[in-house]
Amino acid sequence: MIDWPRTRAALSWTVLAYAFVGLATAPLAAVPRPAHPVPCEEITGDPAWLVWVFRETVWLSLAFSLPLAAVVTAVFVWRTGLSSKGAAALGVGVGLVLAAATVGYSIAGATCGYDLEQVHP
Repeated sequence: MIDWPRTRAALSWTVLAYAFVGLATAPLAAVPRPAHPVPCEEITGDPAWLVWVFRETVWLSLAFSLPLAAVVTAVFVWRTGLSSKGAAALGVGVGLVLAAATVGYSIAGATCGYDLEQVHP
């Protein structure tokens, strides 16, 4: 039997933790895109571009890992009988590890795209 009040409480703690992390990274919104160009292969070697790439990936990574964190939290509450805060801590931990891995992979594997347009004579 699912304990709905405890599950709701655990999910609330999970969302609250993600909101806290999102607010902690809010100052990144003030980071402008660097005006100086760098070669595509060296985009992560320049600190200004590195911060901007981090800014562009951190919130997307958090958004995509939140549903997994919520599922992990709900499963830990339901199957193990952990407390709401304990299950939320495990779910948030799994979600943040996934988000950190996604951010790291996105920065390490940064590539540049080119728009090609066909010119008609």
